[in-house]
Amino acid sequence: MRQANQQFSSILTKIGNGEQLDKREITLIESRFCTVEGAEGRCPQGIRLFNTNNSVNEYNNKVLNASADRTTSTAKDV
Repeated sequence: MRQANQQFSSILTKIGNGEQLDKREITLIESRFCTVEGAEGRCPQGIRLFNTNNSVNEYNNKVLNASADRTTSTAKDV
């Protein structure tokens, strides 16, 4: 099991299965929510999940523009 917390793991399983959560489970999940700024501070290299391609592009552009060390690689379809 990847989640050390059994309760949290079973809630994630329910979400993955499309099952409805009870109020206690919703409260636990919501207690894990944080702002973008809070997440950046706690885990700047963490994995990000986005719900739109536009959000992905915005984040990628933000990271690329903040980097002083850039390399451009051009791919050629053959």
